[in-house]
Amino acid sequence: MTNISGVKMIEFEVKKCKTKASYSAVLKKKQKLYLERLAKHFEVVSDAGIAAVVIVDDVKVIVHSYGELLFTIEDVEKIKQISEKIFKAVS
Repeated sequence: MTNISGVKMIEFEVKKCKTKASYSAVLKKKQKLYLERLAKHFEVVSDAGIAAVVIVDDVKVIVHSYGELLFTIEDVEKIKQISEKIFKAVS
């Protein structure tokens, strides 16, 4: 999907995790994320190959290569902003 200016839109949804302890952002269309691209855009705290921990806008985010981001913050708008940045960088 693209917007009016021709920029590709990243479609994802933010929802509270089953444990209610965190939030996740998941791509609506399943795709692999290229975690090796994270270091070009963000501070990588840890990289296990299939998942990485990055810091974006002073927030730690767990990025899974299968397309899920995990957050421990409650600010849904900030989660959406950070998710957009990460998904654009690694898609």
